[in-house]
Amino acid sequence: MAEYWIDPKGNLFEIDYSHTQDFTDDFTHYTWNGNHGKVRPCYWTGLVEVYPAKWDCYYAPFPSCFLHFRYGTIVEVTHNDKSQRTS
Repeated sequence: MAEYWIDPKGNLFEIDYSHTQDFTDDFTHYTWNGNHGKVRPCYWTGLVEVYPAKWDCYYAPFPSCFLHFRYGTIVEVTHNDKSQRTS
């Protein structure tokens, strides 16, 4: 699984925490080794649907939108009107 961040200008970045921890031989314990993670630009092109992780507002439509990325920058945002309830 990867983590991403979108800056206020709409640019996509990948957050990489690899090599920041040392594991024991049986992988049951780990320690931070002092290395810092890296944030690097991600030049991905495609469409992503974003929505809240938790939505308790049953009387309102479930909010979601589509983000269209081209070479790592948002070029279009389309709001998706889902008037159906999610129960």
